[in-house]
Amino acid sequence: MYFSKNRTAIMLASENNSLSIVEILIQHGADLSLVDTLGNDALQYSTLSGSKEIRNLLQAALSKLSSDSDKTPPKLKQNCQSCDFSSPVFITPSQTPLSSKEMIFSELHFKEEEQKSIQLKEEIEKLNEEKCTLLEAIEDLKHALNNNPLQMALNGKEEQSIIAMLQAQIASLSLENKQLTHKLKKTQTRQTEEDMELSALDSSRHSSIDSNASYHSTAADFNQSLEIHETCADEVNRRETKTDASGDKHVSNKSITEVEVEFKKLQSALQEMQVKFKQSELEKEHLQNVLMSQSAKIADNTCVADGEKLHELEMKLQETESKYEEAMKELMAYKSQKIYEAGRSEDVSQQNNLIVEERKEMEQITNIDKVQHNYLETIKHLEEKLATVEARVSEEEFEAMKNSYNTHLESIQLERSLLLEKYSEAQEEIKMLQGALKGTVSVEQAASDFEEMKMEMNRKVEELQRQLLELTHLYAGAKSEVNALQDRLALKEKDVELSEQKKKDFVSRDYHERTITDLSKSITELQEKLSDVGTRYHQAMAEIVQLQNETEAQKDRYMLISEHTQAVSVLGSAIHNLEAQVETLKEQFSQKQEEVDILQAHLSEQKASLREDSVIKATQEELKKSHEAEMNQLKVKLDEAQKCQEEVSLENSRAKEEILKLKGEKHTIQNVVEAKELENRELQSKYKDAQELASNLKKQVETCAKLKEDKENKIEELTKEVSKLKDALNSLSQLSYTTSTPKRQNQQVDILQQQVKQLQLQLSETKKQHQEIVSVYRMHLLYAVQGQMDEDVQKTLKQILLMCKMPTQAK
Repeated sequence: MYFSKNRTAIMLASENNSLSIVEILIQHGADLSLVDTLGNDALQYSTLSGSKEIRNLLQAALSKLSSDSDKTPPKLKQNCQSCDFSSPVFITPSQTPLSSKEMIFSELHFKEEEQKSIQLKEEIEKLNEEKCTLLEAIEDLKHALNNNPLQMALNGKEEQSIIAMLQAQIASLSLENKQLTHKLKKTQTRQTEEDMELSALDSSRHSSIDSNASYHSTAADFNQSLEIHETCADEVNRRETKTDASGDKHVSNKSITEVEVEFKKLQSALQEMQVKFKQSELEKEHLQNVLMSQSAKIADNTCVADGEKLHELEMKLQETESKYEEAMKELMAYKSQKIYEAGRSEDVSQQNNLIVEERKEMEQITNIDKVQHNYLETIKHLEEKLATVEARVSEEEFEAMKNSYNTHLESIQLERSLLLEKYSEAQEEIKMLQGALKGTVSVEQAASDFEEMKMEMNRKVEELQRQLLELTHLYAGAKSEVNALQDRLALKEKDVELSEQKKKDFVSRDYHERTITDLSKSITELQEKLSDVGTRYHQAMAEIVQLQNETEAQKDRYMLISEHTQAVSVLGSAIHNLEAQVETLKEQFSQKQEEVDILQAHLSEQKASLREDSVIKATQEELKKSHEAEMNQLKVKLDEAQKCQEEVSLENSRAKEEILKLKGEKHTIQNVVEAKELENRELQSKYKDAQELASNLKKQVETCAKLKEDKENKIEELTKEVSKLKDALNSLSQLSYTTSTPKRQNQQVDILQQQVKQLQLQLSETKKQHQEIVSVYRMHLLYAVQGQMDEDVQKTLKQILLMCKMPTQAK
């Protein structure tokens, strides 16, 4: 690899194995003899790349160039050699011979013009090379777009980088155009100054004709050399103009047209991206509207149902708390009684109270288990609701797919109408350009330009037709998909009718998340309350164990059968009363206090008989076994309740994780939407700038047409003046024949002929200047069409307008 500078487009193409680009550059007349700073040409780069096809193509092109140079006729070569540009300037018979200073000045002026023309040619070649590199980059982009259009449409960052690259290249070209226009301005100003000096010299020479009559005798000797010089100069100028015009026109016109086509394609791609972005926004808005409308219908029903359930849960909690407080009050009362009767160690009534209290506490434990079971059932019911909501979200996605297909069909129809509008606009622009270029270009150039424009328009029409065919294929595919979806919808209409009843219970995602958060909070509060209840339950169980130990210690001392039977009957009646009166615990407490007083009186009467008898140990052991069995059952139930609590906590953690995932997805979607909105704003600003450029270009085309009309009027006026001068010559010749001698007549005829020649030369020079101005103007117009209209170019156009207005004001 040679990392050298000043490499041409052909060198880069042959190095990168791009055969198509090499062929295009050779067809456009690229120079194969150019060399980079290290002295390597295109052939050496092709050998480095290792492609035989490019090497053979370059060798064939070089052989053709050598054969064409050998075939040039020898006569023209001799004439060109004889008419060297450094030959001295000849004098017409009517003019005085130039002085040595004037001769030197003319020769220097001619050499300076040659150097300037060479520099301009080199700069034009550099521009053409850079344009070729641009074309290569655009073709590579084309291939990339053709290979993966979907990825390029999706990857907005890659598109932005490509557009930035193209904008940088266009900016560099615009800077070079500015430099060229500045140099052209300088050359134009120098040419105007030199023309003014030459006109002053001509006037001085005309004034000195009468005083220098002696030099006219030598004019005949210079006539032959003048004619030879003029013929040679004309031939050389024709060749240079033909070669320069043909080469520059072919290269510049074709390269500019290709760049225009690529620029328009990029604009169309940007417009397609805008349309797709608008479609996605419409789909998003439609889905949001559907969700909002459905959630508004369903929110009321679900709010009422969930509110009622939460109210029920709160009521149950309050009931359990009230029951627990009542139980604690009873325990405190029992403890106070126990403390009061502690002095009476032989009193057996304490045992009966302990048994009653144990039964009450067992009932409270069963109530707590029931409450926990109810809580679990409510949680399961809420989970079933969540599952139904997720199922309905899938139905919503189905409706969204249907809406997206409809929007896709509408976007295809919009693209078709936009393409037709672009086609009509392109035809109108072609007509405008043809009307603007009618008066400025010759017949042959106009015909060639018209044919090129026609070919470009045919290409555009073919591309548009191809795009229409692709759109029709897409439309047909979308239509078939829509028909299939309609068939599916026809089958699912019954399901939809049933789902409409379910939709009344449907909730929006925001409300769903809120309800889930509220429920999770309520669940956590319930769990906290349950944990508090559990701690209180454990405390009560510890107190029960203590009381059981105390009762067992008292039972071991003494117990009579008669007292035991009486106590069992009293306890049975008390249990029945407690089961009947659970809701009014305070009344039960008062009744129990009365019963306790009665029992105390009864016990005090029968203390003597109780001491004599003793209770059989067998009955005590049976009571112990029954108590132990009941304790084991309570432990099993507690274990089950703890397992249920653990399952509920796991399900709550899972629900929380799902909620966090949904929130993350929502944030990502919001970020994507914001990025798309920013891209849409940038594209809209670019579109506005492009419209402003188009309006400015149209205004400039109109001003150019006016300028051309003014120039044509000037040329017509000059031709009229020439015809008048010819008529005056004819009249003067007739007068001279009648009045003067033949010698004077010959002299006057010679003078008039010289004047006619001078006028013809002036006419030809004005025509050449006019053509140069038109060519420069056309170049600036093409750059303006490409979007490279700068401030310097606008200033030059204003100067041209002022130059055109000056002669009209002088008239």
